[in-house]
Order: sequence, then structure tokens, then C-alpha cells
Amino acid sequence: MSRGLVRLALLGLLSFGGCVDGDLDDVKTQPIETHVEDWRDEVIYQLLVDRFANGDPGNDHRLDPSPTSLARFKGGDWQGVIDQLDYLDELGVTTIWISPIVLNVDADAGFDGYHGYWQVDLERLNPHFGDLAMLRTMIQACHERGIKVVLDIVTNHLGQVFYYDINRNGRPDEFLSGGYPTNPGDPQAPAGTPVTRITEYDPDWDPRGIQSVTSLGEAGPAPIRFFDMPEIYRTPPRPAVFQRSEAYNLRGKVTDWNDRDQVVLGDFPGGLKDIETTNLEVRDEMVRVFSDWVLKLDLDGFRIDTLKHVEHEFWQDFTRRVRERLAAAGKNNFLMFGEAFDGDDALVGSYTFPGELDSVFYFAQKFQVYDDVFANAGPTANVQRLLDQRAVNYGSTPQELGIGISPQEALVNFIDNHDVPRFLWRNSDPRALRAAISYLMTQQGIPCLYYGTEQ
Repeated sequence: MSRGLVRLALLGLLSFGGCVDGDLDDVKTQPIETHVEDWRDEVIYQLLVDRFANGDPGNDHRLDPSPTSLARFKGGDWQGVIDQLDYLDELGVTTIWISPIVLNVDADAGFDGYHGYWQVDLERLNPHFGDLAMLRTMIQACHERGIKVVLDIVTNHLGQVFYYDINRNGRPDEFLSGGYPTNPGDPQAPAGTPVTRITEYDPDWDPRGIQSVTSLGEAGPAPIRFFDMPEIYRTPPRPAVFQRSEAYNLRGKVTDWNDRDQVVLGDFPGGLKDIETTNLEVRDEMVRVFSDWVLKLDLDGFRIDTLKHVEHEFWQDFTRRVRERLAAAGKNNFLMFGEAFDGDDALVGSYTFPGELDSVFYFAQKFQVYDDVFANAGPTANVQRLLDQRAVNYGSTPQELGIGISPQEALVNFIDNHDVPRFLWRNSDPRALRAAISYLMTQQGIPCLYYGTEQ
């Protein structure tokens, strides 16, 4: 058992830098190495950079320090991570998983993009967290301590970078629609006409694609209009392929999560625009951009967001090409694991079959064991049932050019994370949490601890 596992198992038994245009293009490739021998010996520590530690007041932009303003930037940055490396080292952490680094839409509908999932430019860094030199310094400082760095990436969607110009008036509207669009102040629809509220920012799913409408009726696919709000980085996206309508599915937001077409092709509620990942040029750019970041920064793995919202064929293509490019550059054992937020164990496991990911988050265990058994004193038979199902639901052979371990042996185990309530919200007894952490640190797979859970 590694030193990190020992320390954290004991814990279970017993806390505006500059952003340059074209960050990805303007830097040379760093010498890269393989820093991991066996991922089962690693202890992953998830941290949201904005919420972890503020080490550089110089990049504090648009902050709201109030502890009750949970949707605002709080000032954490890459220098703050460096400042806390002694703490992480003493804790026994051997890998950190950091939130997305690329430029995001800063704000939307009263919320800030502190989390990093509203990406707008995949080739520029987020100035809230620091600049390229600071990010490289952070990664190098981690590697000098034997701490690996996993980067959170998103291939499913961009932030709210455009609106659907349904009424073709060149501005984003929210209006009532009967037989024709009715903006505030316009005449009402004829009596008896069904009236619905339409928002051009985030219209409901239409399997045909979002349609434009005039007083004469539907008028074909609605054009999309990109925002130009540089003060909050709400601008036409990059790379340039994402400035073309064919880079998106354009069917509106998901309204039925049981409809597989909507899950794969629909926009995320809140206006996150779904990317057309069957588009070969889009795929090429995804492979290029994200593998370039590895080569420029010497990263050790990807945590990939929203797996189940992208078709399997994309993952088969993306993972193969990224692995081949990194292996050719001397980076081996590069971990690619992902999030398919679902309790359906077979569905989640399907992303680990040959040719796809090395691992996934073990959501069935989170729900059936950590929530039901440890938090709610449910039957321990849940544990055995999942163990029996693992051999069927998850890949049994290592991925080619992957981490050399089968997905069944490398599942990423977790108690809580940024998408679910913390354990102590479900059960405030610290003894239950200690028992859960003990199990996390000693079971088969890769443990992942959410920042703050240890405190």
C-alpha cells in the first residue's frame, strides 16, 4: 500500500493574472515524462481551483467574498494550489484533479463560471486562475513532490456563446408565442391560441432542430447569433470551427432525460450549447487541442466531463488518437477516466469496454454503498451485489496504449464530489464519514477524495 493510502486510511479510522491570446499556440512543447507506474497506488484529490486557496490577489477579478454568495468567484488560483502543497503532501495525496483551465464565460443569469464548465476558448487560459507561467510552475512543483496532475476537460458542450434567433430580429429575446412570436408590447395572439413562453437563449428540445418563426408560421432552421461581450468573455468561441453552425446539434435543451436522443444531442439546461461530435473537423480539433495541452504542460491524465452525453464512437476515436499522440511523445500510462452521472451500472460501465476509457467514476457504488450503506445504514448486501456485477458491467482488459490495468481494477471510487451533496449533509455523524473514508482508501480501485471531506 502506498504512503498516501496509509495516511488517508488512518485518517478514516480516526482545510487577475494575465491571459495571453493563443496561450496554446504561443508556447513551446515542454519535455514530458511518464510519472505514474500503477494508478492503483494513487490517491486522487479533487479540488475546484476557485474554491481551494487564493494565493495571488493580483488576479482577483469580479470577486464576491461573502460566504453566502455561493455562485460567485472566490479568488482561488494556481498559486494557491502551490501554497497548499505541504498540506496535500502531508495528507498523503499523490494526484490532484484540477478544474478546467480554459477560458470560460465569466457570468450568466446571476451565476459565475467559477467551476470552469462554461468554456468559450479551448486555446486560452482562464485569467481568474493565473497565467501560463504560473500553471507550469504549479505542475512542476507537484511533480517535484511526486504529485501527479489530472486535468478536467469537456468535449460535450460550450458555454452560452450564442442564442437561437427564432424571430430573426438580430437580438436575443424571451417572448410569448401563439400563432406567431409576440414580444413585450406587441399585439397578443388571437383568442384561444395556445400561448407558450419561448427563450432564444435556451429553447426547449425540438428533434427537427430549433425552428425560426414569422407571422406566417415556421420559416426553417433558426439562425444562431454569437454574443460579443468581451467584458465577461462571452464572445465567438475558439478554435474557429466552433464559429460555424455545423459544429452544434442545434436541437435545444433537454426536457426528457429518459430520451436517449435528447441526452446525446440536446443542450444542457442553462444554455450550454451541445457540440456536434460526429463532425470530423470538430473531432480533429478536440484531439489536437487537448493533447496539445498535455504536451505543453506535462499533464498526467484527463477527467472527462459528461461521458453519456456523447456517442460511443467519439470516445473510441478520441481516446485512441490522444493515446497514440502522447505515446509517440513519450507519455505513457496517461489516465483517461470520466463522469457518466447515472446510477445505471451497465450504462456507466459501457464506456470502459475495449477502445474507450481506462476508467469511470463508480456512481453505482456512490449511490448504493456510500449513500445507502454508510450514510443511511442500509444492507451490506449492496456491496456484494456490486462486486458480482463488476465483472459483467466493466471492461476486463486494459485499453491499448492505456494505463495497463483493466477498468474493472481501476474504477475511480468516491464518496462525494462537486455534483452531489457532501456526505455529512446526508449523515452528520463523523463516525459514519470515517468508516466511509476507511473503505474508500482500502478497496480495489483508485480513491478520489473531494477537497474538504477530510476536514
